[in-house]
Amino acid sequence: MPLHIVIGAGPVGTATALQLATGGARVRLLTRHGSGPEHPGTAWGRAWHVPSAPPVSVRALADLLAAVAGVAPARVMRMPAALLWSAGLFVPAAREMRELRYQFDRPFIMDSASATKHFDLEGTPLEESMRRTVDAFRGDTAQRGMEPRR
Repeated sequence: MPLHIVIGAGPVGTATALQLATGGARVRLLTRHGSGPEHPGTAWGRAWHVPSAPPVSVRALADLLAAVAGVAPARVMRMPAALLWSAGLFVPAAREMRELRYQFDRPFIMDSASATKHFDLEGTPLEESMRRTVDAFRGDTAQRGMEPRR
């Protein structure tokens, strides 16, 4: 029997999950708030990290993407805090990065082992995710008559 995963416990998500579960289907309802109706097989009361590949550094991620895409590795550098702060005065995305800087100052590791075990799910291997992303990008650019940069 397939596992149905419903994301969001709003009115539609909750009704869908309850209808599937009442009909005997295997259902997992994921919510960021950890609240919702009680029903056998639900996992309320905590946050769940989506099953994912093991952690890698930003540099290793950039190198893997370049290898999968068949292009030269990108030059990855850290933006000095003062420059990021200044950019945040004019660029909203840079302003948001100031709040997330702690994720880049020291190891920031998300562990999805409990969700993997509880929901019997596996994350997509990182290389496969990268290959699919590159293929999708190349397909999209080909449809628009553009060639990806090499």
